[in-house]
Amino acid sequence: MNGRAKAAAAIRVREKRPAASRYWLKSIGMSSVAVSDTEHLITFAVMLIVALVISGLTVRIRAQADSARQRERRIAALYAMSRELATTREVDGLLGTALRHIGEVFPGQLAVFLPDDTGRVAVRRTHPSQLPMDASELAVAHWVYEHRQVAGLGTATLPGARALYLPLVGSRGAVGVLGMSPAEPRSL
Repeated sequence: MNGRAKAAAAIRVREKRPAASRYWLKSIGMSSVAVSDTEHLITFAVMLIVALVISGLTVRIRAQADSARQRERRIAALYAMSRELATTREVDGLLGTALRHIGEVFPGQLAVFLPDDTGRVAVRRTHPSQLPMDASELAVAHWVYEHRQVAGLGTATLPGARALYLPLVGSRGAVGVLGMSPAEPRSL
């Protein structure tokens, strides 16, 4: 009995199998696939389990590699921002530098709100374009400034806002608010 005859005797394909597998088996001279020995079933089960475990580990490694790349990008942006901020003296230059680097890490529209002479916050700088503002958005920004808490999109506090508002707190208290309207709202 030749090799093809032995393989054909040990393996049998049912007609319900996909056409591609039937074509492949016929192309190598086999028309059926069936397991004739229970040892082969155990070997097949072990090989299947090993393949599934390796596949799961591969997916986990890819996710970890993507996460490491994102962390590296964020750290590089933070380092570049700190170097630029160290050489900048005026407030508008500081705001522009900070917004540009934050925009590299968190794509979307950004705005910095600073208090005016009356104590109300107003838009001082935006990046890359104007963040859509109406009275309710300004009210959320002012609430964040007064309470020093995060509010807006993706939070439990004032979730109806179109942007996420973060307090900018210095050693003497709140100094302003950062508004972030992400390009993809689900990324928050």
